Amino acid sequence: MKYIDIEEIIKLSPSLKFLRSRKAALMICFFDEQFKSKNEIAVPNETLISELALLIDKLHYMDEEDIELFGILSPDARTKAKRYIERWTEDNFLRNYIDENSQKIYNVLTKHTERVFRILDLLHDREFVGTESRFRDIFHKLEDIVNNAGSDPEHRIAELERQKNSIQAEIDKIKREGIVQTYEDFQIKSRMDDVYRLTNELVGDFREVEDNFREITKHIYEKQAEQTFTKGNLLGYAFDAVDRLKESDQGKSFYSFWHFLMNDSDQNSLKSLVDKSISALNERDIRYNEKFLRRIKSFLHSAGQKVLESNDQLGEKLSRVIAEKYRSDQRKSHETIRDIRLLALKLSDKELPADCGITLDLDPEIMLPLEKRLGEELIVSTYDDVPKVAAPKTDLKSLTKLFNPNLIDRKGLVKNIRTSLKEKDEISLQEDRKSVV
Repeated sequence: MKYIDIEEIIKLSPSLKFLRSRKAALMICFFDEQFKSKNEIAVPNETLISELALLIDKLHYMDEEDIELFGILSPDARTKAKRYIERWTEDNFLRNYIDENSQKIYNVLTKHTERVFRILDLLHDREFVGTESRFRDIFHKLEDIVNNAGSDPEHRIAELERQKNSIQAEIDKIKREGIVQTYEDFQIKSRMDDVYRLTNELVGDFREVEDNFREITKHIYEKQAEQTFTKGNLLGYAFDAVDRLKESDQGKSFYSFWHFLMNDSDQNSLKSLVDKSISALNERDIRYNEKFLRRIKSFLHSAGQKVLESNDQLGEKLSRVIAEKYRSDQRKSHETIRDIRLLALKLSDKELPADCGITLDLDPEIMLPLEKRLGEELIVSTYDDVPKVAAPKTDLKSLTKLFNPNLIDRKGLVKNIRTSLKEKDEISLQEDRKSVV
């Protein structure tokens, strides 16, 4: 890295600004307690204010920055907590949004705060460092690259044959000796630490993708405010930006993950792995965060859902751009029609000059082929045959299945499903319907 690049990062990075803040210890302690320890993606703003006020009272917290914020007279803990959270949101350590269902304000950690927790994870002294599991992870990844990057069929077949022979040799050994080689406790602990770390890093990666969508939406607002971009230019910019994001390595990686998480077969495999892992850890009497492990799917789903919500916000903004342009064009059309009407009314009060009209050199030729000729007798049509009512061959009740006369509250349905998934890892629509009734 170049010197000037490093200097710019040190000066402008919000993550380093976070760590340089006098309230860094308070923020880290509070965010870890409210988000990380509880495995929460979003927390209501009112809850954050109340919990921070309790922590301020408990610590009797006060620093020099409070004099700049509040003056000599220190306010009560709740007022301080509210101002702190507002300040942290302004500094881009927190981000708030309004939930569509409850209409409450929620707060989430930004990508800059997620990076701070990654830095702290590196600085934190651990009970032991799982060098063995890390090396195995590196080895397996290199092996995976070699096996799946090449397109030579013979090499791939040879590798699969080697794996098959290795697996068969292990099966024969177990059958012969009756002994299964297992990991020692330190190996299992090391791998569980990697699971926690990689999951938190994955959530931080989601923040990056989410912020990219939000940045595109922000640029659309800016370009619309400039009033120099037409509707076509704005839409072209937005679609190009979204396509670039989805086609980037980051975008492809996220949507591949989301496809995996939404696939029923993969979900069942993940649930089975979690259940078997918990059983193995309990059998070895190894301490672990059971709540985190059981909620790992819903935790990742909630984090990934925020990315899709940012994508939806971008779509809504584009819809508003189109609607605003349509209303603008419609307003101009109405104004033009009104002006024409006013001009017509003004002309109606004036006497037209005698020479106003159209002069033809020849007599006009009138063609009315369907008009009744002079002297023709009027023909009155009569209908003697009355059609009979056809007997219905279709069950009329079955026709009602072609449409749903009841309005489905989509937001309510999603809310009920999310509420049910907090109590269970998975639930059927039939169970969800019974719980609602």
